[in-house]
Amino acid sequence: AYEIRNCDWSPDVCSSDLTCYLTSLKLTEEMNDSMRLVGLLSQIGHIYQNKKETTEKAIRILLQALLITENKKTDSLTVDISFRIGELFSEQGEYSKALKYYYSALETYAKTGKTNEAPFLIAIGNVYMKMGDFTSALGHHFKALADSKESNSPIDIISALSAIGATYLAKEDVDHSIQYYLEGIKMAQEMNAVTALKELYQEIGRAHV
Repeated sequence: AYEIRNCDWSPDVCSSDLTCYLTSLKLTEEMNDSMRLVGLLSQIGHIYQNKKETTEKAIRILLQALLITENKKTDSLTVDISFRIGELFSEQGEYSKALKYYYSALETYAKTGKTNEAPFLIAIGNVYMKMGDFTSALGHHFKALADSKESNSPIDIISALSAIGATYLAKEDVDHSIQYYLEGIKMAQEMNAVTALKELYQEIGRAHV
């Protein structure tokens, strides 16, 4: 039903790990173990998405996995896979499709009863930023900031501040860009979040150019 055998599984650009996953995939399909199948498809999709030339393969494979999780009504897996598909479409510059899957992930996430929507809102805002729709981008980013503060999630607060800074920079509002980058740097310093600090300093460097 999921047309697994019709996919192009040739491991020509990937590691030997892929061959092992594909062998396991065929055996799992014969066993009709749908949830194990989802896990294998997810792993294979991860391998393919690591190379730009096989991104489309990754999307096709993850769409297969998504179909299974939706039919099985496994919300947490559906959220994860929908979000990954959104990321890949965003990287491909297919922004309307990226928004479709990000919003789908957010909608399904809301059904789980969890409340920290910031990562989804940031991702959606970033797509709008790439599209040049800065009003929608900032709307989602500021909502993410408020949500992350309410959820008391410092890492998400930093991510939201960074996203706001990036959006203001994209619309050539340098003063506001630096303002939010500095807020992010201050919080990252308080948390000793080294990776976040490095990224924020790089971004504020771009703002000063």
